[in-house]
Amino acid sequence: MIKDLDKIHHQRNGFVRVGLLIEYLDQLAELKKLEMGTYEAGDGALVRYVVAAKGWNHAGSYIQLLYIPRPYGKRYRFLLGKVEDPIDYYEQFDCYLTDAIPMTETLIEYIVNQSEQL
Repeated sequence: MIKDLDKIHHQRNGFVRVGLLIEYLDQLAELKKLEMGTYEAGDGALVRYVVAAKGWNHAGSYIQLLYIPRPYGKRYRFLLGKVEDPIDYYEQFDCYLTDAIPMTETLIEYIVNQSEQL
């Protein structure tokens, strides 16, 4: 279980710190429990992603938060969008560790539930 799980669980105001998300994903990677995939970027390159969370938005659409595990300087790239949409339509967030990602309660619950199983 993630040592800072309570911090994630109590960030119900709609944002979770990037540093906590990276720690969560690192622990999933160590346990080989990452859900991963690839998509083709606009330039034709294949880009690998990790599913950080899945859940429902306030409009009733099933959404997911993806993490792109490749270097962007000191920034971390996340994509947020509807599961059924092409990834090109996802909203992109290039963040520093101290930044926060907007998340619905169901996305936060997904992380909490996954973490409790570790």
